[in-house]
Amino acid sequence: MPGPDYKELDVHLRRMESGFGFRILGGDEPGQPILIGAVIAMGSADRDGRLHPGDELVYVDGIPVAGKTHRYVIDLMHHAARNGQVNLTVRRKVLYGGEPCPENGRSPGSVSTHHSSPRSDYATYSNSNHAAPSSNASPPEGFASHSLQTSDVVIHRKENEGFGFVIISSLNRPESGSTISK
Repeated sequence: MPGPDYKELDVHLRRMESGFGFRILGGDEPGQPILIGAVIAMGSADRDGRLHPGDELVYVDGIPVAGKTHRYVIDLMHHAARNGQVNLTVRRKVLYGGEPCPENGRSPGSVSTHHSSPRSDYATYSNSNHAAPSSNASPPEGFASHSLQTSDVVIHRKENEGFGFVIISSLNRPESGSTISK
């Protein structure tokens, strides 16, 4: 089967009250691509229909973002939010038959929450008494405090809320796994 090719798309979005309606991934390490993360249901990007999770962000309002940091792209999006609109150019992997590759064929880097409001890259935290207790919350006897522990946690959220944390991982350091942080 032939390898993938790329298709570039120009997308103009108007900011809705809830923002532009998508999340940004990547940009944590030099050369790491900036990707479109989740497209928020009923948001501007969802209604437009052209942005897909995994699309690589190439330009924001004509400014190249390839190789730039996550923070830099978030700042550009904040500026666009103040203007009420944004022009994006994204790159999407497609197979030679015209079929788009799922998730652009990459695993995402770090996640930002909605980037639409001036404080959008800060996570919102919900009340912690919604979490179900875990049977593995404390280490078993004989384990050092630094040993690896796993646990199951149920987190409830409303439709327009985030989960109150981000999962940070790296394309360049897969052996390090993922870290969950506030």
